[in-house]
Order: sequence, then structure tokens, then C-alpha cells
Amino acid sequence: MVGELSIFPATLCPFCNDDSIDEAGLRTYARYLASVKGIRGLVCNGHTGEAMSLRNRERADINIIVHQYPSWTKAGYTLKEMLAMTKIPHVVSIKMGTRDMDRFTRFGDNSRKS
Repeated sequence: MVGELSIFPATLCPFCNDDSIDEAGLRTYARYLASVKGIRGLVCNGHTGEAMSLRNRERADINIIVHQYPSWTKAGYTLKEMLAMTKIPHVVSIKMGTRDMDRFTRFGDNSRKS
């Protein structure tokens, strides 16, 4: 993996005229992205805003990756809040964007104890 390109693009979500998810179009789009060299995964409903367009039943099926923003933004979560979020069934990961690796290490050590 060293020297290989690893890309996780934020995807768009196609919708039908009735505002439901265009599942066939989404499958075609995902297959296309999967065929691109270097793409290792997809960030769905990440930065493109579609989550706000989903119906409640569609939102219920989404796995959640919580993003921990850099501490300078003052928009981060405390360790206690992050540990609580790991107990939410659809939260599958926390993206550590703090750029504070010491904090990342402390979080990892504490999460294993709970």
C-alpha cells in the first residue's frame, strides 16, 4: 500500500423526479467510481448535503461517520461526547480531523476500556 494512491471521494446522490433515491443510478455511479484506480472507499452523504434531502426511512439506513474537526475551529467534541457517540448503533467510525495525534491516542486507549 505504500506509495499507492488512496482516495475516498465525497459522492453525489442521484434522485428520481419524485425525490426518492435513484437506486439504479446510484449503483451505476458507485460501480463507475469503484473502477477508478486509487479509490479505496466512498464518503456518502458527506459534504454534498444530500442527507438533508433524504426521507426519514432513507436516513434510518445510513451508517454514520462522525467527523472530529480541528481544535482551532472550536467545533469539536469532547472525549466524553465521542465515547457516547460510539454507543449509537449507526455510528461506525470517528474521523479524527483534529491534527492532534496525542488526543487520538488518548481516545483510542479510552475507547478500548469502555
